[in-house]
Amino acid sequence: MKILCWVMGLFLSCAVSETAFAQAQRKAPEIKGKVWFNASSYKKISMKTLRGKVILVFFWTSNDINCGIAISYLNQWYSQYKDKGLEIIGVHTSEWAFNASESEVFNRIEALGIKFPVVLDNDSSMRAAYGQLPWPSFTLVDRGGYIRAQYSIFFKYSDIKIMLQTLLEEGESMMLFKRVHIYPVRDYKISNGVYQR
Repeated sequence: MKILCWVMGLFLSCAVSETAFAQAQRKAPEIKGKVWFNASSYKKISMKTLRGKVILVFFWTSNDINCGIAISYLNQWYSQYKDKGLEIIGVHTSEWAFNASESEVFNRIEALGIKFPVVLDNDSSMRAAYGQLPWPSFTLVDRGGYIRAQYSIFFKYSDIKIMLQTLLEEGESMMLFKRVHIYPVRDYKISNGVYQR
């Protein structure tokens, strides 16, 4: 009986830590836009419809060579991890007037072979909401919709990939918990020294 109480106490303290950690994180701002590319297979793209997936939000502009390099990594990760719960959303913000047009962005998407959805952000509202000003920049959002990591200027692609893999694995373990019906802490109370639901 003491062992059972100890195990339950350990589990509940971990659950409290996990809840506190999630609450300390910032909710990811909404992804919105009127003009989307590569999005025909989606009914609607929003944080709500993507809930349960790990989201990599990629801020880029079409005339930056570093963004072109980043896209090669992102296409590879998208192919590799899409079936494991990864979604990549490109947010294109024009640096100059010549690359603000839909046709120019579409041509660059085709030329670069981008496989993931891209939204136009010509007024920089999403870029500002995420606090990602330089190009390229990356934000990783966990399955619960919380920002877990942001990268810009000085970063290593290997660091982004490690965090991405961590979030995907974290999600798999949370899915296991859901399948075995482990309940949140608030559903338990202590009665005579025993945790009860």
